[in-house]
Amino acid sequence: YNVLDHFENVVILNDGLDSIIQQLQSIADKYQIDLGDYIPDTTDIPQPSKDDCLLCRIYRDGTKYRNFLGPVPSDQSTRYPIMNTILYESKNFYLVPAKGALLEGYTMLVPKDHVWSFAALPHDILDEALEVLEHVKSLFAPIYGNDFVIFEHGSGMEGKCKHEKAIVHAHLHIVPSSLKMTPETVRNFHLAPLHEIHELHEYATDPYLLYMDSFMDWHISCDPDVYIPRQCVRQLLADELGLDGHLLNWRKHSFMDKIENTVMK
Repeated sequence: YNVLDHFENVVILNDGLDSIIQQLQSIADKYQIDLGDYIPDTTDIPQPSKDDCLLCRIYRDGTKYRNFLGPVPSDQSTRYPIMNTILYESKNFYLVPAKGALLEGYTMLVPKDHVWSFAALPHDILDEALEVLEHVKSLFAPIYGNDFVIFEHGSGMEGKCKHEKAIVHAHLHIVPSSLKMTPETVRNFHLAPLHEIHELHEYATDPYLLYMDSFMDWHISCDPDVYIPRQCVRQLLADELGLDGHLLNWRKHSFMDKIENTVMK
């Protein structure tokens, strides 16, 4: 994805790699484009511990759905923001609304343990994830229909080479959508079918894109020669919904109305 293709009169000064990266980031920030994670040629970037991890903190401090009986009291609004409402919980997973929800029902399935990807989960816990996923889909179907897009950007090498602001804790995106990925996009992403889900363990050490929708079974892309931006599936969803690309940056556009409607429904 070439940011410069979308703008005129943009000049990048060749002042060294660090300068080029800063210039690109500055341009992206100006136009509210999320470039995704920049991965440097090092593996010693400090990553959030379990105590500092956003998704660990949501489970530790979030509002459990069984206690949620309406709008969060004003005196608890800071401690328990509605987007941190835990909608569903199993032995090893919880479900929470996704910040930056492009549409209602957009949620994330998150392991309670601080693991970097679903590929890193033991076989039995991965089996539980599939059971929970089917249960969540059955709960959502009467509200949002039977079509879902499900994907994960897995962090390889325990996330050691990820950007320091990246969330290096596994989370599976669940989106009620009839999006159908085109054969051209499948080729561009180098997506290949997984014959059975336990093959995912073969990709535990490398970054990957895991994808499934109502028209296509589990597929994965894990080609070091193919760069897949972390917003790529969200971009496809935004295009399907007719949304402007600048709304993709979930850190700046939370879509709180969609989150509130998801929680209440």
